[in-house]
Amino acid sequence: MAADETTLDLGIGPEMIEGLEMLSKLEGITDITAMDGPLLTFSGRLATTLDSIAGFTRVDVFECARGWYLFFVPQQPENWAAAGADLEGALADIPDSACAAEVRAALRQAGLLASNAGPG
Repeated sequence: MAADETTLDLGIGPEMIEGLEMLSKLEGITDITAMDGPLLTFSGRLATTLDSIAGFTRVDVFECARGWYLFFVPQQPENWAAAGADLEGALADIPDSACAAEVRAALRQAGLLASNAGPG
C-alpha cells in the first residue's frame, strides 16, 4: 500500500472513551502522524465510502498500512469504528451481525471483497 496520509474527523476528542476506542483501533493497524482535538492524521487511504448503509449516513473504508479501518457515521449520536488486519477481520469487529452482513454485501458490491469471502 502507498504511504498516503489521511486526516479524519472523529467527531469526538480522543480524551473521551468513544474517541479513545476509535484511536486505539486505528493505532493497531497504522501509524498516526498527527492529532489535533478530534482530527487525526494517519497513514492510509480512503478506499471507498458506503452511503446510506445499515442505518448509517455513511461508512468510510480506509486501507491502512497493516489493515482496514471502517469508520461509521450515524445520523446520531456518535461515530464509531471497526478495524482488522484484513476486511474480514474488520467485519468481525462489528458488534451487530445484521450490520456486519449489510456492510459485507456493500463491500462485495464495491468490489473490495470477493463474492465467496465470509458468511452472509
